[in-house]
Amino acid sequence: MTRQDAGLRAVRRVRQVRERDAVVVLHEVRVARDAATLAVDDVRAALADVPALAPGQIEHAGTLATRSAWVVGGTHVLSGLVRAAETAELDLVSARDQWTVARSRLRAIELLEERRAAERRAARARHEQLESDDLAGSRRREVSS
Repeated sequence: MTRQDAGLRAVRRVRQVRERDAVVVLHEVRVARDAATLAVDDVRAALADVPALAPGQIEHAGTLATRSAWVVGGTHVLSGLVRAAETAELDLVSARDQWTVARSRLRAIELLEERRAAERRAARARHEQLESDDLAGSRRREVSS
């Protein structure tokens, strides 16, 4: 093993750790995005379940105030949750991009290692061929002498 190979292996290990970290972050961000989306859906469903006022209920100011408070409060909560879900979606895109970069860097190191191994195999094969040719040439000279 050459010094370059040892250095390349060290770089590969670092890249592997970074790629694994990026996968963990991607998973965590995906879970957070799913939770935010679920929260938005829950609040929308709760707002849809707020009963509409029947014509006779308008007389009761308490009912109107309660319904209005539910709708206004729910709308504010929904607005905040929608912003959180949108942010979570952007975070997911960013985490996916970071993982893609980390994976690409790791793959580049892996390909370089593969290329160097192929070059060493080819060099060994050329060396063996030269030795074989030298032996064959020596035998021919011995036979012709």
